[in-house]
Amino acid sequence: MSESSWNRLVSWAADNRKTILVASAIAAVATAGSFYVVSQQQMSPKKDSSSKNKKKKKAKKAKKDASSTEESSAKKADLPEKSIAGIPLTRSEPQYPDVQDWEKVKELSESERKELANSFKAAGNALYAKKEHTKAAELYTKALDCYIDPIFYSNRSACYFALEDYQKVVDDTTAAIKLRPDYFKCFRRRGTAQEKLENYYDAAVDITASCVLENFGDTSMNDMVDRLMRLNAAQVAQEEYKDRPKVLPSQQFVKTYLGSFRPRKMPKDLKKDTDHEAEQELVLALDLIEKGTYDSYTKALEHLDKAIAGTDLQNLFPTLKALALEYRAIFNFLMNKIDEAKADIDLSLQLSATVQAYITRSSIHLDTGDKAASQKDIELALALNAEDPDCYHHQGQLYFLSEEFDKAIECYNKSLELDDTFVPSLIFKANSHLKKGERVGQSNPIETRHLVDACFEVFEEGAKKFPKNADLWNYYAEALLSTQKYSESLRYLDKAIALEKEQNPTSMSVLPLVSKALVIFQTQKDFDTSVDLCKQALVIDDRSEVAIGTLAQLYLSAGKHDEAMKMFKKNAEYARSEEELVQNLVFLVASKIQTTLQTDLPVVYKKLKEITPPQA
Repeated sequence: MSESSWNRLVSWAADNRKTILVASAIAAVATAGSFYVVSQQQMSPKKDSSSKNKKKKKAKKAKKDASSTEESSAKKADLPEKSIAGIPLTRSEPQYPDVQDWEKVKELSESERKELANSFKAAGNALYAKKEHTKAAELYTKALDCYIDPIFYSNRSACYFALEDYQKVVDDTTAAIKLRPDYFKCFRRRGTAQEKLENYYDAAVDITASCVLENFGDTSMNDMVDRLMRLNAAQVAQEEYKDRPKVLPSQQFVKTYLGSFRPRKMPKDLKKDTDHEAEQELVLALDLIEKGTYDSYTKALEHLDKAIAGTDLQNLFPTLKALALEYRAIFNFLMNKIDEAKADIDLSLQLSATVQAYITRSSIHLDTGDKAASQKDIELALALNAEDPDCYHHQGQLYFLSEEFDKAIECYNKSLELDDTFVPSLIFKANSHLKKGERVGQSNPIETRHLVDACFEVFEEGAKKFPKNADLWNYYAEALLSTQKYSESLRYLDKAIALEKEQNPTSMSVLPLVSKALVIFQTQKDFDTSVDLCKQALVIDDRSEVAIGTLAQLYLSAGKHDEAMKMFKKNAEYARSEEELVQNLVFLVASKIQTTLQTDLPVVYKKLKEITPPQA
């Protein structure tokens, strides 16, 4: 997958936060975890302790809101008369009607019953203020026996919340909302109670409704929606996806990873006309990998399994078995079968240590968060052959991911010094300048402009040297997109698409098609053309995470929530890691919430539409 392509997808959502927030009824597309968001968080200045204190205060406020009663903070009213509607009051404070015959209450006029109810409510408020929640709840119940009012349900739910009887909170707030469909305080309290009950989806719907009814004015509630959606996504992942098969990711994903290595010389022992069955299986596997399609990668893995299972391969040609294990380790790694990948790569290194095998193990360690082990393997690769340019390219990748862009550029320069034909090093060198510029941002506009210019200079140099390289034109176009140079970007994307069709008709990269779809939608609001480009991409690579995700966002923007949910579900099924699974499920939950608001909460949905900027 192209990180910059995915960045473009989520960045578009971030730039149009209010539109997407409303379109999906949540803030997840702009704030929930994704490659873009992770990098943005890393680039943001660290919050000081005062911001943490503000968060704590907001959390306390939310908790207080969930348990506060209506009018509990109001000044004490004068004590009621000694009797109401002929019913005497209790002698002890707080005073309230001492009803002995509730059948007679039913015979009273509406105004009299309402007066009785308000007396019970006033007494209930007084007891609530003293934290006598059980007794207060009993008085609110008596108020409801006299007269049905959503405030009485709300106040009783506050008592139940204080008593931690969260199901009763849900019941009472639901009753209140039926009577007053725009009762944001009850949506908030019910959502908080639903979270306590671990009903995370229902909680997210309620807190979203509260946000809508308050015009998204309470940032703590907006953040709560994001948190609840991630909790629900993790819950769904565990319940519905825990047994999903681990398969290869998209054709583009596999091709991109394999393309991060330079073409390598095969071991001298490898002969295509061999009589050894295991060696024949390895030859077939390597030929299929070269084809670069999803089907060929899948079949290649089958042949690698057979080659490794053959006893003669290790006995006669240990270097060949090491090679087979290395490639199977890569495939296992890409399928997120980490234990199997580690076992294969360790055995490969024992049989025949190579620079590529050490780098593969470095990637595995990095994927599991062990940066120290990842760095150690790069050092072992360098110790094995300090003149292998792949060592420096992948060392640069480590620095790039940790946002040490100056060090990354040094490594890419060294990689290109040893082999100036390797375009990925040139692309990442350019992007390192661009990413550093994004991090500097408005704090130093002159330096930012200099870094952006440096990025374009690298791409210009590469374009002159490699005019037929589709990847270079694609990433150059994406860099131009980040600076809003749309017309020039479209021209380069068209060039990349043409080169891909010419050079890789059966395994072309879909990234230029997806990027073009986004540019056309951003600049021309041409929904149909953008959707058509994404569908073209999916014909070529039906598992493309970026194409599926972009198509889903396009559907969201057009209010086609059912289609969007299908796409997000598809991406969830294809997700490589648990983190990617949860992220895609967050998007799916966001779309589902929008549908729920529309079908189940029409008053909230109407309010949502009123604050939605019109879709172009």
